[in-house]
Amino acid sequence: MVGAAFRSVSWLMADRAAQVLTTLVVSGLLARGIGIEAYGQWQLAMSLLFLLATLANAASSDIVVPQVVAAGKAGREVIVAALRLRLGLSLAAMGFGCLVALAWPGGPLPLLLVLLPILLREPVMALMAWFVAQGDPRPYALISLTSLMIRMAATWAVFLAGLSTYWYVLPLVLENLFFIGALLLRAQRDGIHLLRPAEPRQLLALLRTSSWGWLALIATLATLRVDRLLLALWLTPEQLGAYAAAAQINDNWYYLGLVLAAGLGPLLVHRARPEAVLGNLRWLLGGALLACLLAAGAICLLAPQLILLVFGHAFDEAAQILRITTWPAILIPLDLLMALPILRLRAVRWLALKNLLVLALVLALIPLLYPSVGLYAPASALAIAYLSSLGATFLKLRAAGAGRFRSSAIE
Repeated sequence: MVGAAFRSVSWLMADRAAQVLTTLVVSGLLARGIGIEAYGQWQLAMSLLFLLATLANAASSDIVVPQVVAAGKAGREVIVAALRLRLGLSLAAMGFGCLVALAWPGGPLPLLLVLLPILLREPVMALMAWFVAQGDPRPYALISLTSLMIRMAATWAVFLAGLSTYWYVLPLVLENLFFIGALLLRAQRDGIHLLRPAEPRQLLALLRTSSWGWLALIATLATLRVDRLLLALWLTPEQLGAYAAAAQINDNWYYLGLVLAAGLGPLLVHRARPEAVLGNLRWLLGGALLACLLAAGAICLLAPQLILLVFGHAFDEAAQILRITTWPAILIPLDLLMALPILRLRAVRWLALKNLLVLALVLALIPLLYPSVGLYAPASALAIAYLSSLGATFLKLRAAGAGRFRSSAIE
């Protein structure tokens, strides 16, 4: 079991490491190519699109993977329903995004250009849950890695050609066209088709069971991206650009938590013996905390060199921001891991309400803290909110105890 878990998480970690590297290189080229002020505006638009994409993430892996495992041979029907559900929500989010674009500062064109490639990717992300549930995320990882190479090569070409900001959308389009097409073709080999009609009963069941998980995810991702949207009210474009550069690096803490949860969760929590769940969680949290502390220490120590390497001298101010803001961010992967037993208990409603309270706390604290700590208000609010979240989850699991996991075990 441990060996299978290690192989599974290795592919996901390789994919995430490549995504981190690609994102940093692409962000660096973009920042150097368009300048610090335009980069801040780009990140502002991407934060909004990130939230729009979240609206299509109703059937997330955290919800779908346990259902696919439990369904056995009928797991394909769960994935087909997830694909259709996410496709409908992506189209709705796209329509809402077009309305927002009409009122976007600087005109609708910048937002509309990046709307399509971002939102079209969301439906097929349901296929990741299929490969993870089978214990073999290798096909997904290989397709994702290839698409990242396409994006990096195209971004280099745009940068070397000295083209304007709008051209940096082209690498996003090329990456996502390949990713979507290749993943759908690979899924067809396993009998999964995007256009195959979903069983209405299965679709409604998935919508019902994933609705609270969807709300939990929206709350989490809004918590992580609302900082740039709020700071845009107070910071100059240059300050916002420096903050966005540091935030671009800190965003990867969330994805580290996703990789650990997706790679280790099915075997060490969802499939584990009831009496082993909490013990496995302690090992996961201990290992993750150690890794996060070491990584945050390295980021803090090498922040000036990292910012210079990725973004250039124009973003020197971002190094000090990164040194401080990276420490509260290490709470994010710990919170994601703590949620795994909650999902096994099927207490998704509790998780959604908890995440909504975290979002409300962050939204309330940032304006309150900004007059005293300035642009470090989001990091301070994040620390308070996530420490509260971890404490609440600990109390919930302590109250549940190992016995509660017996009725929720996935055979």
